[in-house]
Amino acid sequence: MSQKDQQNTISVDGAEPTAGPATVPIWLIVVFGALFYWGLMYLDGHAGGFNREVFEPFTSYAEVSNSLPSNPEGKFMAMGEDMFKKTCSLCHQLNGMGKEGQFPPLAGSDWLLAPGPGRIGRIVLNGLSGPIRVEAGGKIVSLNAAMAPLGVGTDYTDEQLAAALSYVRKQWGNNAAKITPDEIKAIRAASKSHPGPWSPDELLQIPVQ
Repeated sequence: MSQKDQQNTISVDGAEPTAGPATVPIWLIVVFGALFYWGLMYLDGHAGGFNREVFEPFTSYAEVSNSLPSNPEGKFMAMGEDMFKKTCSLCHQLNGMGKEGQFPPLAGSDWLLAPGPGRIGRIVLNGLSGPIRVEAGGKIVSLNAAMAPLGVGTDYTDEQLAAALSYVRKQWGNNAAKITPDEIKAIRAASKSHPGPWSPDELLQIPVQ
């Protein structure tokens, strides 16, 4: 054999092996597909739509929320906060300081922090009109006040108004007792025949309780 033939033989015999197309059994593809589908269905049915706050046996956030202990007082105050921010803060401001010369402050207000809702409840329900003197935070504020009625010609409930008053009686350093929906209901009934807004002088004749 010539040297050239030997080189050709070595070249053929020593060739690197090559990989051809491999065949995956169809049954294996079907098995993996079925397992993947089952896994997705299991998570969808037991993981609350992949919500990290939802856990078995619950399947939605609503189910988890409904199962938690109820906190009526917290919901009441949250209603009051929402009512104040949407309805009252435009005049009285989020910090409860009011607007100088226009709207009296609520922070430390002697009218707001009276022992009972006899006067402040009537102001909220029927409105207020006339010169008023407010002592708040050690300062005297005098202005000609005008407040629209929230209990006449509106859809605000006794619960909403009581919640709003209770909320502001606990804010900005205020620490007065809660006002109940029944108290607002009684004041509404007692003052339903009053013609228009109350004047400060009229309110001063009404017991604070």
